[in-house]
Amino acid sequence: MDCAQYPKSNGSIERIKEQFQKIQLSPSSYDTAWVAMVPSPLSSKNPCFPDCVDWILENQHSDGSWGLHHFHPSLVKDGLFSTLACILALQRWKAGQKHVKKRLEYIESKSSHLMDEQLWSPIGYDIIFPGMLEHATSLSIKNPLDQSKIDSMLWKRDAKLRKNGSLFNSPSTTAAALMHQYDAKAHHYLHSLLSNFGGSVPTAYPLDVLAHLRTVDMVEKFGIARYFEDEIRSVLDRVYGCWLMNDEGIFLDPTTLAMAFRILRMNGYDVSPNCLSQLSDANYFNNTLEGYLKDVNAVSELYKASQVKILPNEECLDNLGSWSRMFLKQALTTNQRLGNRVALEEVEYILNFPIWSNLDRLEHKRHIENFNAGNLCVLKTSYKCDTINNNDILRFTRDDFNTCQSLYREELQNLENWVKENKLDQLGFARQKQTYIYFAVAATLFSPEMFDAHISWAKNGFLATIVDDFFDVGGSREELVNLISLVEKILHSNGSNSEEEVKQEMQRVIDSSRTELLRMVLLLQQDGSVVPRPCKDLFWKACRAVHLFYMTKCSGP
Repeated sequence: MDCAQYPKSNGSIERIKEQFQKIQLSPSSYDTAWVAMVPSPLSSKNPCFPDCVDWILENQHSDGSWGLHHFHPSLVKDGLFSTLACILALQRWKAGQKHVKKRLEYIESKSSHLMDEQLWSPIGYDIIFPGMLEHATSLSIKNPLDQSKIDSMLWKRDAKLRKNGSLFNSPSTTAAALMHQYDAKAHHYLHSLLSNFGGSVPTAYPLDVLAHLRTVDMVEKFGIARYFEDEIRSVLDRVYGCWLMNDEGIFLDPTTLAMAFRILRMNGYDVSPNCLSQLSDANYFNNTLEGYLKDVNAVSELYKASQVKILPNEECLDNLGSWSRMFLKQALTTNQRLGNRVALEEVEYILNFPIWSNLDRLEHKRHIENFNAGNLCVLKTSYKCDTINNNDILRFTRDDFNTCQSLYREELQNLENWVKENKLDQLGFARQKQTYIYFAVAATLFSPEMFDAHISWAKNGFLATIVDDFFDVGGSREELVNLISLVEKILHSNGSNSEEEVKQEMQRVIDSSRTELLRMVLLLQQDGSVVPRPCKDLFWKACRAVHLFYMTKCSGP
């Protein structure tokens, strides 16, 4: 296949490769505000991290708000969340007082959306936002909201708190704890964050393992993994090393654990499902943070992990798949807000199409069509992962997909020409299934580098169909024993070819195809061969046996 036909990357491949090395979330106004509220261990009247206060002052939107809500109309609650947190931080240190009125006006203007269940809600919104309002009152900030709205939110918060208590493990949570009691490790954690990110912090850190797994998952879903094999192997080797050391970055987070298990196992790493044994119990999951928050995305990953079963005794995967499937079906039945439209469609898709029933190329097309170029997500606040998903990847992925489609059409035309050149289209008894057969080939071996394998498989599949039809048209099993009788019946029903012509033409095409297969198998040492060595060895042994059978004109049932 001519490499000149591959999509022109214009540097896209190199830039995407760089993204494997550097993955970073967008700054979080909400988390930065909480870090800004931490007092200095030397004086409670001064901020411990003044750079965060400066960042808040410098990153206010023109309408007086903070956050990423301007990227999507459904993120109003997130805007209120981040804005109130920033107001609390500035009020604590009496900074930016002349702008407080404008910020409060923004909250008041959006008050009608506070209880809107159709809008995206940051995780823990119903509990944390009322608490922030109470904290605002303690700081002598005039509450711009109607008391009835506040009472409704407080009632909803109290109802939820009666079910469960603790929330989060994040920069904002660490900062909130540090505000009340100094802890050297917590202080070091926040200080290291600011050393890495400047005057702001992301919504979660560290996120290395999960972010790298999502990058690998993304390029595999888009069908461009073949361009990044070295980068993928490097990432998975590191993740596997963390797995073997029981790294808490994997095992303390259900989403990361499920993704690591699925992706590592699908890529040939030796990982045991025993790590998921606790999560196979629905009651255990319900007592985790993700269970309390009814995190549909986490359960989706657990459900996908449960499908990567390779041994009959992996009962924990069966149990995991059973309860997670029920959970997801209930989430759809109750019309639970799943975060966004794509998330809803994703849940429906994975329930209807198990991981082993997907055709790669159709799967790639679906993911490209549903690609979230901005990669805007909502946890306890909205965030973007600019170095994982971006328009650069989308453009390259689309170009690659369209280029491959053109190559597939060219290959199919070559197959059509081969059929005509060998007069196989003139065999009246034979079904013309070349398009059907080629679809099965391309859907399985989609890479254009597999051109030889595409054509060889398609040709032999077509020949197998002809041979099958050659015997099927004859009639009963008893009649098929006599080949001459069979051919005579074919000739009587068609009449366009003589008996000898039919036999010679089929013999010639089969010989030619067999020779081509032998060529591919015998070139064991050729660089860039599309057939893996173990497959070649196995096929060569089978080929020798069939060749002996063929040359001695043995007959069989």
